[in-house]
Amino acid sequence: MDGNRRSEICFIEEFLELYAAGRRDFSGLSFDSIDGNFSLLEGADLSGINLAGANLAQFNLTGINFNGAYLVGIDFSEGSVYECNLSRADLRGANLIDQDWVAW
Repeated sequence: MDGNRRSEICFIEEFLELYAAGRRDFSGLSFDSIDGNFSLLEGADLSGINLAGANLAQFNLTGINFNGAYLVGIDFSEGSVYECNLSRADLRGANLIDQDWVAW
């Protein structure tokens, strides 16, 4: 694995810095914990990512590829998920209340 790709990013700040720098492929990453309020995270490839138990309650997610992602127990409430790929995503126990969903 090259120096730009790691299987785990421990801090959400590092993730946001990489995203702001233009990186969009985060497939296969695992977070120890994640919470916060991203105003917009658009077009990222998060296929296969492990966000189990993450708090994304007020995130606005557009065009995200969550194909095969492990999203067990994730809190997606009060945000929006627009044109995201959730095929094969594991959403067991996810909080989807008050969600504005337009997924493909």
